[in-house]
Amino acid sequence: MTDLFAELRRRNIFKVAAAYAVLAWLLSQVAVTMETALGLPDAFDAVVVSALLIGFPIALVLAWAFELTPEGVVRTPLAEGAPSTHRRRTGRRLMGVIGAGLIAAVAWLGLRGFNGAEPSAAAPALTHVPAATLASPAASVATIAVLPFEDLSPLGDQGYFASGISEELLNVLSRIDGLRVSSRTSAFALGERKAGIAEIADALGVRHVVEGSVRKAGDTLRITAVLIDAKSDAQSWSGSYDRPLTAENIFAIQDEITAAIVAELKGELDIGADIFPDEAGDRTDSVEAYELYLRALEKTNLRTADSLQAAITTFEDAIRIDPDFAPAHSGLADAHLLTYSYGGVSQSDAVAAARPHVERALDLAPDSAEALTSSAEIARFEGDYDTALALIERAIAANPSYANAHFRHSLILTRLSRPQDAFAAVQAAVALDPLSAVLLSTLASSQYNAGDFDAALATSERNMKYNPDRPFGHFMRGLISWVTGDLPAGHADLQNAYVRSPRSTAIRSNLSGLYQDAGMTAQARAMAGEGTSRALFDATVGEVDAARAVAETLNPGDAANIYFQLRDYERARPAVDTLVENLRDGGRVNLDGAYFGARSLAAADRLGLDAEARRIGVAIEDYLAGREPGDIRDAVTLYVAVSLALHQGDPDGALAWIDRAHALRIPLFNLDVDPVFDPLRDHPGFTDRLERQAAIAAAHRTAILAQLADPGDGWLVVD
Repeated sequence: MTDLFAELRRRNIFKVAAAYAVLAWLLSQVAVTMETALGLPDAFDAVVVSALLIGFPIALVLAWAFELTPEGVVRTPLAEGAPSTHRRRTGRRLMGVIGAGLIAAVAWLGLRGFNGAEPSAAAPALTHVPAATLASPAASVATIAVLPFEDLSPLGDQGYFASGISEELLNVLSRIDGLRVSSRTSAFALGERKAGIAEIADALGVRHVVEGSVRKAGDTLRITAVLIDAKSDAQSWSGSYDRPLTAENIFAIQDEITAAIVAELKGELDIGADIFPDEAGDRTDSVEAYELYLRALEKTNLRTADSLQAAITTFEDAIRIDPDFAPAHSGLADAHLLTYSYGGVSQSDAVAAARPHVERALDLAPDSAEALTSSAEIARFEGDYDTALALIERAIAANPSYANAHFRHSLILTRLSRPQDAFAAVQAAVALDPLSAVLLSTLASSQYNAGDFDAALATSERNMKYNPDRPFGHFMRGLISWVTGDLPAGHADLQNAYVRSPRSTAIRSNLSGLYQDAGMTAQARAMAGEGTSRALFDATVGEVDAARAVAETLNPGDAANIYFQLRDYERARPAVDTLVENLRDGGRVNLDGAYFGARSLAAADRLGLDAEARRIGVAIEDYLAGREPGDIRDAVTLYVAVSLALHQGDPDGALAWIDRAHALRIPLFNLDVDPVFDPLRDHPGFTDRLERQAAIAAAHRTAILAQLADPGDGWLVVD
């Protein structure tokens, strides 16, 4: 053994190993930094480390067999004796490499420590927040994600059941005080992509991951679950449960898995002791009703018109079997409400269908976060924002891990003119569900409304990456292109969003508006569809009776925009009063709020409401914050600036804002017919602006018609 060690020293094996280890560690750290800084694939650092590990034994073999001499690399002599001059020189060089490597390592660690210093607590209230930051939990909060369970049933036809079991387990875990559970959408998306545990944990900002399988055959059920510590990629706990297939056993297994996970996490994390809050009304004794409920959830999560109708039918089947199954009533209400956004159903019809099931769900389970959220959504649809706010705050208190409640919270706060609070609510939702297409879209919308178009575009690109089949990324990118003067690019993205969700009223409405700006009336009419969007189009083109007929069916707040376009300012007044009330409570306006503020300001001026006009004018001045025409590059803010200038009796200033729009090739919203511009119609310079706008619109129209001559797959082309 002594001879072996002597020979290893003679051939510099130990020094080569030490030098290789130091340099390999440095290279691995550089690889991690390059991956993050350059946006390289997630596997880049793993490939580098694997190559370095493979290279280690190779380096040792080469060190044994060869040595470096002035004549080049030669085989190491087999003769015994004192080390050669060449070997001594090589040894000294290796020691130098080791020393330099250690110095570099210390310097690297120092630099990393400096750059990782605790940041200042102060930060802009409305700005771009990287998704990874939003997903990162507080250090004192236990975090976990539940992946979709694998279907191991003999026929492989129980995927809905396996996913449903894991989703229900997630719901039980989310009710535990002190445990932050990543939402279904993001966890399932990564699980279905077969992402590795490390990638899942990093993307979702969690420490622990639950995965498992379900085998359902006849009247028997086997559920297996595994808790993985993502930091060590090791199993912390696993369990397997074989039971007869009954509803009671299904829920019992969920409770046993939850209890085991909590027991495991309690050993290292400080979480609350209330494992199973009151769940009266949350469960059913019928396996058939429960399976129908799981099938309906699967269909609801697809968010298409057809899948929502199928979900509604399936929820109804479950309720017929068990009329007291609260989650089925809540799920049915949610599906009905979603048909307004995804199924082409009118808002009033969606609310009428949802309301009795929300009420029934709350009768059965008064603290159901899902039912409270649906109830808040109905109040928001009806313009009762104070009631909506109270309900959604109850929902969040009932289940802080319910991302949808935080999302709806943000929408309500937006309507209450509290943009900073709304942005915080969006951040809370995205932290729980960082890959959700809807939430990323809402985050992008918040960034857009804050005027941070670059951040909104980055978030939209992330949305398209993780949700390529959903419309939201294309929609927001298209909206930004449109309002910043690139109508052809906006048109292409909005059409691609339409392909992914052809019944979306928001997509069709915005395409209709873009076509109006390009002077394409036939296309605008076709995309306007029916309902509120069509009524606004009719009001814009002078079809008064049709617009008024729809406005009379809406709540006063939603109808006000149509009445304003009809110049029926008295009926538009509810929007003025609502905005003034919100501003009186300390509210502010963002980009979207400023647009409606501009119209409300004009209505207040026409009605002689001086006090109201002054309050709205101050809010818009605060929004514009002294910006000059050259500082602004979007149609909405320019439109708002025109309204303020006219309120201040400065028509030349209003024309300057219009000129800024035209310099950016932006055809400012309905310059020829919008009531905001009425005070300019007799101004000697206004006719020139109308002619310039017509020329800009014609150029955009030519480019868009060229796109429609060679359309993308699924685009709606109207002659």
